[in-house]
Amino acid sequence: MKLDKLNYKGCPVCGARVVREGVPRFHTCGEGFEFQEFKCGCVVKWSPNFSCEEIDTQCPKHPEEVARETKREEAHRKLKRYIDRLDVDEDWKSHKRMYLL
Repeated sequence: MKLDKLNYKGCPVCGARVVREGVPRFHTCGEGFEFQEFKCGCVVKWSPNFSCEEIDTQCPKHPEEVARETKREEAHRKLKRYIDRLDVDEDWKSHKRMYLL
């Protein structure tokens, strides 16, 4: 499919190939809401409302995404360690782990 506004050959961050692209609908001005989806999961869209590209779903290899995931993993480890050190019965700990972790 030939898109008018988006012309990426690969993900802008990691270079993963395009797996889907299209124009699901059109603006009242006649310009299309174009999108390109890449193998990594990144999705770039064209917004006719603002005449600009938007990242709808960020690439998992983007530095901000990597940092966010690293922080989440560290928080997960800290929560697990905290629950394991509590002076309560194992059933209660197991119940909390099931809901929190």
